[in-house]
Amino acid sequence: MVGTHVSSAVPNDLDVFAYVKIVFNLLLAGKANYAALRPPVWK
Repeated sequence: MVGTHVSSAVPNDLDVFAYVKIVFNLLLAGKANYAALRPPVWK
């Protein structure tokens, strides 16, 4: 999952480090809406 999200973050002009940090924090907090965590949604 992480590799796909990271490789999708780059073409969507996201800061990869910040994106991964936020996604991990949300997952650790119990957020399970994976569709909302996809890079194109964040763009």
